[in-house]
Amino acid sequence: MVQSIKKKSQRIKNSKKTKVFLLCLALAFLIWVPIKLSKLYNGDFYFELKIGELPKDKLLLSPPPKMVEIAVDGMSGYYLLRNRMNPPKIDVDLKNIHKVRGHTYYLATQTLMGDINRHLPSDIKVLSLKPDSLFFDLGVSKTRKIPVEVDLKIDFKQGFNLVNEITVSPKEIEVTGPENIIDTLTVLRTEQKEFLELNKPIALTVPIVKLDSKEVRYNQTTVQLAAEVEEFTEARLTMPFTIANVPSDVEVTTFPNEVEIVFQIPISAYKEIDKNDFKIGCDFRRSQKNELSYLIPVMLSQPDFVSSVRIIPDQIEFFISQ
Repeated sequence: MVQSIKKKSQRIKNSKKTKVFLLCLALAFLIWVPIKLSKLYNGDFYFELKIGELPKDKLLLSPPPKMVEIAVDGMSGYYLLRNRMNPPKIDVDLKNIHKVRGHTYYLATQTLMGDINRHLPSDIKVLSLKPDSLFFDLGVSKTRKIPVEVDLKIDFKQGFNLVNEITVSPKEIEVTGPENIIDTLTVLRTEQKEFLELNKPIALTVPIVKLDSKEVRYNQTTVQLAAEVEEFTEARLTMPFTIANVPSDVEVTTFPNEVEIVFQIPISAYKEIDKNDFKIGCDFRRSQKNELSYLIPVMLSQPDFVSSVRIIPDQIEFFISQ
């Protein structure tokens, strides 16, 4: 038991010695650090670059330089330590850069010395700048209005259809970016939307599919789609037709002298059907040119709300008398 007490007492003494040693070490460090930081050194000092306004009609094609490094003489350790932790920022004006070739431009780092000196103590001597020139990859910026193309997959419920064309708003989107990219654009497509058993109007906002390029900007990235959808029914009318391009000394007799048109129409507009809204015609010269023994009736005009128009018969026999 006596031996156990002696061992315990020895451990306590050793623990106290360790604590005293660590305390002394910490005090020595606290004294040493200010002494070292107060001394003057030759060292490297860093500045972050803040890119300013670009020249007119130019844009960056790749990330610009982020830092410049200066070698200094007579810089205190305090300044060097603070610089490592929080480098000062200097503005870089690219309005006066110089072209090397192609898309490459440069700016002499020496032109930044005015801003650099404002961040340094007056008694500091600048030994060198790295790099001596800053290079930038600049392209020509171009803006164009690009038409929007809708990507829809529509499966209508039986008997339903569009009353008119799908409207897109806006029809064009303004796109800005590198000239070599903008010049290749012909359309901007929307994200695909699918409708199954559609039997009601369409009204939704759809994003466009953007290019995989950070340099391209859009004045907006969505479009509004709208369309009327209604139930349709079949309607029939018996109509006369006209014959164009008949010589003045020729008389044409046709059989039949009327045709039947069959079409789909929204149920809500069925009572609005008017024969005068339809016009059917044949081209005599076309039949003569192609040595046809019949005329081909075609729809010259029709209401916007009808669809799937068929003319019966689609060939009309004729006789010529002079």
